Amino acid sequence: MQALARQGSNVHLVAEQLQQGSLFGAMSADGINFLLDHGQIWQLSKNEQLYANGDTASRFFVVCSGELRFIKVHGDVEVRTRRVGFGEEIGFVAMISLQPHGGRVEAAEPSIVLEISCDLYAQLHANYPQDFGILTLNLARDMARNIQRLNRLLCDNLIQY
Repeated sequence: MQALARQGSNVHLVAEQLQQGSLFGAMSADGINFLLDHGQIWQLSKNEQLYANGDTASRFFVVCSGELRFIKVHGDVEVRTRRVGFGEEIGFVAMISLQPHGGRVEAAEPSIVLEISCDLYAQLHANYPQDFGILTLNLARDMARNIQRLNRLLCDNLIQY
């Protein structure tokens, strides 16, 4: 995993382009640029790991290009449960629930991700409160869609609680 500087690298991230993704949709270019300027941008090669099962979840990641896969670790069993593409996030649920990561994430293809730490998330709230609200709503919407997807899978497979 290679850290990239927003300026001076061959990777050119533009707020208006990132607004096309679900997570940054409806946010202002200024709010997105604040995250890009103060967050850490990472470049991953195919199959490179972003984080491991059990790692502390003090940040989440937004896919700016490429695709990641989430591998759920349950005892000795590993199952690929989710693909995360452009404009989607990974790691927010663990961060907001104050739990360690329950699986690992690796790049399904060469990818660029933006790391948003807890501190940066709080700074967005202080400096761009409207964009913070929009981002939080978009994060909640994505979580709700994942819950609905899981509910459908439970019903389709006749799994009861």
